[in-house]
Amino acid sequence: MSKTTPSFIVEIPLHTSSKEEMVLRKRFWAAKQQYNALLGEGLKRLYKVRKDPNFLLAQQLYKEKGKKQEAKEIWKTLHKKYGFREYDLYSFCKQWNQKENPLRIGARISQKIAKRVFDALQKYTLKMRGKPRFKGFRGINSIEDNSIDANLRIKENTLYYLGIAMPLLWNLKDPIHCHGKHSKHKYVRLVRRKFSNKYRYFAQIICQGKPFQKSKNLVTNSTIGLDIGPSTIAIVSPQTQKASLSLFADQLKSHTQIKQKLQRKIARKLRAGNPNAFHPDKFQKKDKHWVRKQGTNKKGIPLKNRSKKLIATTNKLNNIQRKEAAFRKSQHGKIINQILKQGNHVKTEKLSYKSFQKNFGKSTGFRAPGIFLEMLRRKAENTGGKVEEFNTYKTALSQTCHCGQKGKKKLSQRWHKCNCGVEAQRDLYSAYLANFVENDTLIVDQAQKAWSGMDIALRTAMSQLKQTSSRPMPASLGLSGSEFVVRNVS
Repeated sequence: MSKTTPSFIVEIPLHTSSKEEMVLRKRFWAAKQQYNALLGEGLKRLYKVRKDPNFLLAQQLYKEKGKKQEAKEIWKTLHKKYGFREYDLYSFCKQWNQKENPLRIGARISQKIAKRVFDALQKYTLKMRGKPRFKGFRGINSIEDNSIDANLRIKENTLYYLGIAMPLLWNLKDPIHCHGKHSKHKYVRLVRRKFSNKYRYFAQIICQGKPFQKSKNLVTNSTIGLDIGPSTIAIVSPQTQKASLSLFADQLKSHTQIKQKLQRKIARKLRAGNPNAFHPDKFQKKDKHWVRKQGTNKKGIPLKNRSKKLIATTNKLNNIQRKEAAFRKSQHGKIINQILKQGNHVKTEKLSYKSFQKNFGKSTGFRAPGIFLEMLRRKAENTGGKVEEFNTYKTALSQTCHCGQKGKKKLSQRWHKCNCGVEAQRDLYSAYLANFVENDTLIVDQAQKAWSGMDIALRTAMSQLKQTSSRPMPASLGLSGSEFVVRNVS
């Protein structure tokens, strides 16, 4: 199957008996063991490549002008010599997939795990990510095939996997299920999710074509500007002269206090059940008083002893986090559909979400703007559009006016005011200017021509936000203080 063909995913629950769940539990455990073994072997081979004297020579050649290709050829030879290639890891998997092995998971599935390991190691060598970690207590929660007629096969509404059959629970009243059922299938991914203390299994069928589109979510082929903050989102479309500013995923409910109590409870039970894994407590003097400080974890000693109450508390915490993640994903989907209704060519600043995590950790972890942008990019491309990100430092939209003047603003200054008479909420105005950025440059002439009528649209968005704000709003919206004045926009 060509890699260029469009694809979409349909997730179908599986009907599994206790016997089939026992077999699947063993195979997922075997998949985790294979992943760890492949990762260990891959790291050994990578270290051998790096210890070779020719590796340092290749690094020096790569820095010299006109010798990059020569350095790449040396690296290619070293990878072949020490077996640090994707297909070398494929051959390493053969030992686990003999027919007499009761824990075999399938040759094609082992190859996909090897590909996952090699991709992680390759990004590590290119310094695109940190050192890959071994899978621990949670293990692997998804395995996939690379063909529809190999280890994971679908025949007559049933998923077959090495001797076990699991009926697919299609909902024929759901148009999304019907669309996926009658589309051409590429391959299947088997996923497990933990609900309380029990795993449930799902089949993610990767289909060829475009996903089903509901009539209420029609896409418009136009350009819009987007400004995403840690807790806010601004959308502006000059073509339709519409604008909106709102809390980002405002329907989400925080369970911070409940989760903190459960996390402290889990920490106490782990410490009580595994006393040998922690250093002894110490007493430190603080403000003329002796304070007891708990001992830290000892390196290399696993926390194996887990009581039934500890497992129950952990399941309760996992259940809350699972519900939060599922509801957040649905909220992201609703916002994306609203955006694509206004335009599928989205322009926004290229933000550093790592910086968001450092400076606005709780809000970023709760609303997940990075995951939202990835979903938006994927859905926009499926509709023939795209998400265009431009450099924040080169454009500096929050410091710029469409008259051409620039002036630095503090982060606490939430309104844009210029000597030319332009006055607008900061996030909305940045989203407006984003529509006229091309090749990391703001086209001032186009922004000036389109400004007629947009002043009213931006203030209408603020007035609607003021009317609907029945609960405390963050200061970043600019609703409080003397700066916000709702004018008559009729």
